[in-house]
Amino acid sequence: MDDLWHLNTDLGTAERIRFETALLELAGNVIEHAEGSERLLCQLTLRRTSTALEAVLSDSGAEVHVPFRTEMPDPDEMAESGRGIAMIELLMDDFSYERDPEGNRWCLVMGLPDSLQRGHHVATDGKPSH
Repeated sequence: MDDLWHLNTDLGTAERIRFETALLELAGNVIEHAEGSERLLCQLTLRRTSTALEAVLSDSGAEVHVPFRTEMPDPDEMAESGRGIAMIELLMDDFSYERDPEGNRWCLVMGLPDSLQRGHHVATDGKPSH
């Protein structure tokens, strides 16, 4: 994450907190719900497009059935669990899950306000690419 912020100093605290919170919730859920002695391998890819921040988290865990929601559950229903997916959905503009032969693939997309959008993509080395 530090590299992403270092390469994108125009992003403010609000964007950083929103994106990091969703990503931490997702990573926490993936780790928490890994089965017993299963060895979990994860790969995280972060990028900024001209209009959004994107994160793809791939993991080798067992297939999951994601309880996608559009609103936060009542506090009485969720004590310590049940809020993660709902929180991610509320923070991100797009949140998806798919299972492929390699494992689970989670995608987060957070659209950027017009004032932060760019007419080009930023490569991972920080040099603009068209």
